[in-house]
Amino acid sequence: MIIISNSSPLIKLSYLSYQNSSYLDFLLKLGKIITTNIVKNEVLKEGKPNYDILKEFFNKIEVKEVNINEELQKIINLDEGELSCILLFSELSKEGKEILFLTDDQDAKIFVEKVFNIRVIGTLGLIVEFYKRGFIPKTEAEETIKNIREKTRLHVSDDIIQKALELLENKSPH
Repeated sequence: MIIISNSSPLIKLSYLSYQNSSYLDFLLKLGKIITTNIVKNEVLKEGKPNYDILKEFFNKIEVKEVNINEELQKIINLDEGELSCILLFSELSKEGKEILFLTDDQDAKIFVEKVFNIRVIGTLGLIVEFYKRGFIPKTEAEETIKNIREKTRLHVSDDIIQKALELLENKSPH
């Protein structure tokens, strides 16, 4: 599976670890991670938290050059990172491979799901997926989801947190 990621899930996962494994390592186990030069530039800024962890992660993934047309950005009101990932998805989807799209931006999720009819998940969905795949135990997943705001500064509603916790109840590990 190909996984196209925007900046937020990568940044948020860089704050999380379980038994000396970064959640970014778990992400690598899900498939081939591809992102854009624009996302890389958003994420890798010296002096930012977890710079070294993220720099090492970017050495393990593929980064594609994407150029954004200014007119397109005016039409699709999303930031450059999300828009670049959407353009990358549009290009890679022509190859007919299974693609998972990662973003925490609600507007981008809605746009991608409606226009491309594909699965889009964010940081919380990844935590559920890591539990489902057996990378972390249920107690770790629950604790991380309940404390996601404090651990990662993710802006998310109580309703979304509750939905993620409910998904844990509905999914048993492999």
